[in-house]
Amino acid sequence: MRKYLSVILAAILSLGALPAMAQATQSNTASAQVTYTLGESVTLTLTGGPFTQTGPQWFNLVTLGTTWQLASGHTANQAILWAWFSNTTALTGPAPILASAVNSVFDANAVTACGLSALSAGNGAAPSGGVNNAYCKSITLTANPATVLNLTTPETHTFGLQLQNTPTLVGTYTGTMNFAVVVN
Repeated sequence: MRKYLSVILAAILSLGALPAMAQATQSNTASAQVTYTLGESVTLTLTGGPFTQTGPQWFNLVTLGTTWQLASGHTANQAILWAWFSNTTALTGPAPILASAVNSVFDANAVTACGLSALSAGNGAAPSGGVNNAYCKSITLTANPATVLNLTTPETHTFGLQLQNTPTLVGTYTGTMNFAVVVN
């Protein structure tokens, strides 16, 4: 057996060194920049509605919820919830009802007539698309956009409308109420 082992060993040595195992070959490294940009967003949701009324009482209430993701730098430290009619004639029907003839209220606070200018309705930048002399009183949200950059739990407020006087002409009166949050 030793004789065979020495013959095999001699044969291997006569062949020379065994070839090395195959080596992996790698290309150069290519790189691609990865960029993800998340822009600021403010979301306003409305539940309840439409506003309906069948007498001199208040219209049903709606609830407005606000969330946001903001960048730092909002130095006015306020977010304002605005409400306005699409036109100074708030409701059209058998006879026009002006915005100034409609009362509004946020969160059961002071009742205020609508038909306000943007300057009278609130402080800060008015929403784009707002109609002067068709605003209702705005409110400042409690969350401070200078310190709360990610408002994920909605800040909610209720809003109601009431006609100051019952129309004398029988019929259906319609209009559009708009809402927006402006972060200053």
